[in-house]
This record gives sequence, structure tokens and C-alpha cells, in this order.
Amino acid sequence: MNNSLIYIFCFIDRPLPELLNSLPESLTCFPIDELYAIGKTVRSSEYSQENLKKGFSDLPWIETQTREHVQVICEVMKHCVVLPCKFATVFTSVENMENFVREYAPSLKENLRCVADKEEWSVKIYCDRDKLNEKIGEISEKVNSFEQEIIKSKPGKAFLLKRKKAELLETEAELILQNYGRQCFSQFQDISEQIKLNTLLPREATERTYDMIFNAAFLIHKQRIETMLNLAEHLQTSYRNVGMFLDVTGPWPPFSFISMKE
Repeated sequence: MNNSLIYIFCFIDRPLPELLNSLPESLTCFPIDELYAIGKTVRSSEYSQENLKKGFSDLPWIETQTREHVQVICEVMKHCVVLPCKFATVFTSVENMENFVREYAPSLKENLRCVADKEEWSVKIYCDRDKLNEKIGEISEKVNSFEQEIIKSKPGKAFLLKRKKAELLETEAELILQNYGRQCFSQFQDISEQIKLNTLLPREATERTYDMIFNAAFLIHKQRIETMLNLAEHLQTSYRNVGMFLDVTGPWPPFSFISMKE
């Protein structure tokens, strides 16, 4: 019985034998007609479906393997267009992989065409709500007017208004965050080919002090990367004054913009 499987990192559209010099020796470039797969041989004791289920509960193992997966794809990206595969894309044999590629060649080629000359960038916004609350009177006319009314009111009325102020601050803060999120989305949308909005992550997942209020991936043509970075720097400066911080990272393998039909 064959105890080996074929693990695939990504597909590319041209041979790159010199590429393998900068990658681990275990990697192979598999030619399949007009496409090529970057992969390696792995043990079924780790990567069979049954054993992968066990591996997914081993966090150190998952962290090591997923880091290698992304690092290999990022290195390949430096040399050519890549169609990244999900972590643990495994075939039972080279023949099985070749059959898959030939069956889905039109979809693979179309995806490669869609991401050619483009890069995926991640944009996240975090909010320091304490700082936002300090600045909210300068941003919100409603809060500013409310505070002026408190100042002018007699003690009894001022006491009641102060009790309502917390509710107003919370409502206005949410509206401001939504407005900044829309502004950020709109400006990045103007220079992007495609966009994917992602789920907001809790602090436990981000390991950040502040709340995430925006999370999106943008597919941007390489000719517009400098424009995007300048925009990010401008927004970073503008948002920091009100307690919001941009986290722009990339380029990443275009996982968010792959659309396979299988």
C-alpha cells in the first residue's frame, strides 16, 4: 500500500525550475499540460483525511504547517502569478492530481487570468473607544449641542440630561464608526478590482487592545499599489486623531478572490 500523498501549495501557468532553488528541497514542480503545480510528497500518517482531523486539534502543528503553506506561496508569488490552494490540499497520487487539473483546467486558467498583475491586500480598522468618546463632541454636532444644553440647564434638568448622555454617546459613536467604515470602503473600492468584506474578529482572535470595526480584502492592480499605500497613510493619519487605527498588510496570496467551480 502506498503511504505517500501529494500535497499541493499552488498552481502556476509557467515552469520555474530556478524557483525551486529558493524553496525547500522537498518541493517539486509538477507539469500538467499548460499548467504547473508546486507541491511535495507527504506521509499519509499526517495528511490522510482521518489523520488531518486529529492534526487540526494540535494547535502548534497547525500553526507550523499553515505558516509554511503561506510562506511557500508568497515565495512563488515573487516570480509568477499563483493560484493558491487551501491548506491541506492533498491528492492520493500524481495521476489523481493530473486528472483533477485536466478536468478543471478552464476554471484554473480563468482564475489565474483574474489575479494576474494584481495583489491582495488586507485592510482592518481598530477603534480606541475611550479616545473616540473624548473626541466625539468635536465630531458630532448632536453631542456638542447636547453638552451645551447641559451647561445651560438648571441642576435638576442637567442631572437628568447627563443620565441620557451615555446613551447618546453610544448611539453617536456607532454612527461615526459606520461612517468611517463606509468612507474607508469607498476610497479603497475606487482603486480596487475586487473586494471581499470579512467577518469582524473579537479581541481574543486579534490579540489587540482595541475593537475591530472594519475587515476587508482588496484585489488591487500592481500599477495602483503605490496609490493604495498613499491612501492608507493618509487615512491612518486622519483616523488616529479620533482613536481609530488602520492595519494594512500585504501582498498576500489571493485566497479571497479564487472562485473554483468544483
